[in-house]
Amino acid sequence: SIMKCNHLNTVGESYGDHLFFTVQLSLVLLFLSIVSIVHGLCPWILTGTVSDKIKYLNEKLSTR
Repeated sequence: SIMKCNHLNTVGESYGDHLFFTVQLSLVLLFLSIVSIVHGLCPWILTGTVSDKIKYLNEKLSTR
């Protein structure tokens, strides 16, 4: 559909590039979910890990 083409043009990616990026992002978010649970159980470890990475991802996604 035209929405699909517009989105890919907006982000400047091919379908394959976009798929790779979204799968990579999904895996990072899954990993961060696990880290967050571990931190919740043991708050003295992994402090700042999730928040720092989310800030980085926000900057990366904001430029797309």
